[in-house]
Amino acid sequence: MACRDVEKGERTAEGIRRELAASGCSSGGGVEVIKLDLADLDDIRQFAERFHAAHQRLDLLVNNAGHSAAGFTAQGLELKLGVNFVGHFALTQLLLPLLLQAGDARVVNLSSVMHHFGDPAVYSQERLREPSSKGSTYPTSKLLMLLFTHQLNVRYGSQGLVAVACNPGAVYSDIWREAVRGLAGRMFALFMRICFLSTDQGSHTSVTAALADSTEVRKRGLLPYCQPYFLALGPRFLMPFEMAGPFVGSCWGIPRTPTNLSAEAERVWRVSAEMVEGHMRADVAGLKRHGKAHWKRA
Repeated sequence: MACRDVEKGERTAEGIRRELAASGCSSGGGVEVIKLDLADLDDIRQFAERFHAAHQRLDLLVNNAGHSAAGFTAQGLELKLGVNFVGHFALTQLLLPLLLQAGDARVVNLSSVMHHFGDPAVYSQERLREPSSKGSTYPTSKLLMLLFTHQLNVRYGSQGLVAVACNPGAVYSDIWREAVRGLAGRMFALFMRICFLSTDQGSHTSVTAALADSTEVRKRGLLPYCQPYFLALGPRFLMPFEMAGPFVGSCWGIPRTPTNLSAEAERVWRVSAEMVEGHMRADVAGLKRHGKAHWKRA
């Protein structure tokens, strides 16, 4: 478990260990917590170095961090884009040698229904350093996770890697902690408690994306995508059902993407690689003993 708050992570890990032990699982003590702050590229590098030193392969990576507040990362990037996408991009790149070593690894990228309202055109090195109003870049960050999923399958699918995107649904979780202050916030919290999914329900699509048979996932093309609501008109018609449909656990759909998906996904990859490589070039070189570097721009 990689998390920013190690103390909170340890409490969660201990609960998992107890559940595993109660179920008779012999590996109940095998839950490890490592500090990782996706708002700091240096911290991401340090995490990757520790992980490479301790492990020879990685079978599953779930990129599920989410941030909705305004601000900037340690390197001066707009916070929502920096954490929700750039941090995941950098982490995945640094762990790719271990993922490819596994032979049939899986990367799960959490998106959101908000991807419908994202605009990849705002993603550039220049715009990444501009402040944004609260919430304005969140949809774009979730659309970028879809483009990232597409490119992972394009670039590494032939080497056994499978990338899957998912929408957990409208979940009453800690991501809303900045929005539940004051009287209006308390009213919003009550609304979410009644109308939103629980965190257990919100985990269904992540579990499906992580454990679905690779052969079946590959049949869904270069952008497999699952979401938690019943799609009354079929997988091509997500809206409005993906916003407020009946909860069914997980259901495969076809997300909204730019008409020039391949070209835009390649551009986003190139911009991200150039930016992250500039911050971490010397440090990435130190990981070459674990396998080929994967900072491909084109």
